[in-house]
Amino acid sequence: MIASNDETIEKRQLFVYLLLFICTLVFLAHLPALSARATYLDDHEYVFQNSLVQNPSWASVRRFFVEVWRPSTVPGYYQPLTMTSLMLDRAVGGRKNPMRVYHRTSLVLHVTNTALVAVFLYVLFGQPFIAAGVSLLFGLHPITVESVCWISERKTVLASLFALWSLISYVQYTRDSKRRHYMICVLAYVLALLSKPITVPLPVMMLLMDCWPLNRQSRIVKEKIPFFVIGGVFSLITCISQSLTAHVRLPGHYNPLHAPLILCHNIVFYLYKIIWPANLIAYYDSPLPMSLSHPLVLIGILGTSVLVSVLLIVRRWTWAPLVGWTIFFAMIFPAMGILRVTTTIVANRYVYLPSIGLLMLLTALLVRLGRTKTEAGSDRGRHVMAVMFVLILAGIETIPMRRYQSQWAETRGLHQYMLAISPQSPGINNSMGAVLTRMGHLEDALQYYRVALDKSPDNASMRYNLAVTLQGISGKTDEAITQYKRVLEGKTKFTLQTNLNLGNLYLRKGQVEESISCYREAFKIKNDSVIGHLNLGKTLILAGQPEEGLKHLRKAVQISPEFLPALKSLSWALATHPDERIRDPNEAISLANQMQMLTRGRDVIVLDSLAAAYACDGQFIKAVDVAQKARQMIVCLRNHEMAGDIEERLRLYGMNQAYLTSVNYSFR
Repeated sequence: MIASNDETIEKRQLFVYLLLFICTLVFLAHLPALSARATYLDDHEYVFQNSLVQNPSWASVRRFFVEVWRPSTVPGYYQPLTMTSLMLDRAVGGRKNPMRVYHRTSLVLHVTNTALVAVFLYVLFGQPFIAAGVSLLFGLHPITVESVCWISERKTVLASLFALWSLISYVQYTRDSKRRHYMICVLAYVLALLSKPITVPLPVMMLLMDCWPLNRQSRIVKEKIPFFVIGGVFSLITCISQSLTAHVRLPGHYNPLHAPLILCHNIVFYLYKIIWPANLIAYYDSPLPMSLSHPLVLIGILGTSVLVSVLLIVRRWTWAPLVGWTIFFAMIFPAMGILRVTTTIVANRYVYLPSIGLLMLLTALLVRLGRTKTEAGSDRGRHVMAVMFVLILAGIETIPMRRYQSQWAETRGLHQYMLAISPQSPGINNSMGAVLTRMGHLEDALQYYRVALDKSPDNASMRYNLAVTLQGISGKTDEAITQYKRVLEGKTKFTLQTNLNLGNLYLRKGQVEESISCYREAFKIKNDSVIGHLNLGKTLILAGQPEEGLKHLRKAVQISPEFLPALKSLSWALATHPDERIRDPNEAISLANQMQMLTRGRDVIVLDSLAAAYACDGQFIKAVDVAQKARQMIVCLRNHEMAGDIEERLRLYGMNQAYLTSVNYSFR
C-alpha cells in the first residue's frame, strides 16, 4: 500500500510538471495575441461603446446582474459574469493599451482551460502523459484563436473555465461521493451559465459520462435533477431575453424540413475544420439553397450517414466512440442553427467547449494503444509512440494557428483576409462596410454594403447600415431617405432608430412636418426615448409650437437628468426664445449651473448658455464675466465661427441687452 501511495504521489508530481510545460507552450504560442488590434462585429457594443464597461462601478455590476429579461447594455442573452469581467479589465487596465488588457485576460483563461482539460482527462483516464498531450492539442488548435483574439468572445473562454471546473468536480464526486464536490459542481455550473448559456447541456454530458467512461449504475438521474432545473431556468431566461432585446429564429420561422439538413451539414463541417483547420474565418455563410442540390449539404448528408453507420458498428465492441460523439453533439446542439440567435449556422468558436467529447475519445484511444502487456511486464513502446504522435500533431497545429492568429493584427486587414476567402459573403461585406464607416471612408464603405445587399436584399441590418453611411455623405440625403423607408417596410429592431434618423434627414431638408411625423412614430415604439423627446422637442420649437416642444425637452431631462444635449437645448430655449411667455430665466440659470457641475466648467456651450441665462434675468455683469470666459476658451480651440457669435453676444451684454433669437428660432 505504501508503494502504491508513493507511486501515486510520483505520478501526480509528474503530472504537475507536465501541466507547467504545456501551459508554457500554449502561452508562448498564443503570446502574439496580446498585440492584436482587430475588432469584429460586437466588440464595440460589448466594450468600447459600452458605458457600463467603460465606467466601472458597483452600479454597473448591479445592472449587469439585475437586468435579467431585458439586458440593456448588450442586447441578447443574459451574461452578467462576462460583462463584469470585461468591466474589471477596463478598471485594471485604464485607458492605456485598451486592447492588450482584454487579450491578456482571455489568454490567461485559455491557458487555464488547457490545464483544466488536462486535469479532466487525467482524473478520467489516469495517464499523465497522454492527458497532457491531448490537452496540448486543444490549447494549440487553430480553431481556438478566435476565443483569444476576439474580445467579445470572452464569454466562451470564461464559461468553459467554469464548465470544466464543474466536470472535474463531478468526476471527483462520482469517486468519493463527498457532498463538497457535488456543491462545487453545481456552483461552477451556475457560474458557467452566468457567463454564457451555451453551457446548458452540461447535465446531459454528465449522464453520458455515467455510461462511459465512468460506468456508473446508481443514482444516475436523481442526482442530476438540480442541474436540469437550473439549466431549464437559464434556458427560459435566454429565450425570453434574446427575443425581447435581439432576435430568435425558431424552426417555425423557416422550413422545418431544413433542420435535418442543417444538422448533417454542420456535423461534417465541424469535423472537417477540426481535422483540417485551413481557411478559418470568423464568419461562415449558410449554404443556399438549403437542399440536396447544394454540394455542401449533400456531402453533409452522406458524411453523417457514414459516420453514424461506423459508430453503430463499433458499438458492438465498445461504447466509447458513440458516447464521445454524442457528447460533442449534445454540447454543440444549442449552436447548431436549429434555434438561431445569429445569422450564421456554424462558427469556429462554437467548437471550443464541445470538442472535449472528441478529446475524451482520442485520449481513450491512445490509452488503449499504450496498454500492451508482455511476459516481461508493461511494454512502454506503444505508449511512447502515442505521446510522440501527439507532440508531432501539436507542432503541425502551431503553423496554421500562428498564421490565422496573425490575421487579427488589425481590423481592416482581418476583413480583407476574410473577403479573400469568401469575397461574396454578405455578412463579411457588411462588416467591412461598418469598419470603413467607423474609419470615415464612407464612399468606400458603400461598395461593400451594396455587395452585401445584392446577395441578401431582405436583410434589414445591412440596409440600415447602408442608410446610415449615406446619411453621412452630402448630396446623398434623398438616397438615405429611400433606404430608411425600405427598412421600415418590415418590423425590425431598427424601426425606432430609423424613424429618428429619418426625422433628422427631413429636418435637414427643411421638411419640418415630415420630421415631426417620424419622431411621433418613434414614440409608438419607445415612449421613453431620450433622443426622441430631445429631437421632437427641438423640432416643435422650430415649427412654432414651443409649449409642446418644451414639454418634450423637459421629459428628456426627467428621463436622463445628466444628458447634456437635452439640458443644453432646454436651457438655451428658456434663455433666448423670442417669446417672453416661453422664457424662464430662473430655470435656465438652474439648468446651466447643473451643466457647469457636470462639465466642471470646461464646456464652451455650457458657459455660453449660462451667460445668456444671466442676461435674460438682467444680471448683465455676471453675463459679461461668463461670456468672457467662454470667449477665451473658444479662442484657444480656434473655432472662429463660434468665437464671432460669442463676441456678438458679449457686445449685447455690455449694452445691458439680452440675447434673443430671431422669430425663425434655431438651435446651435
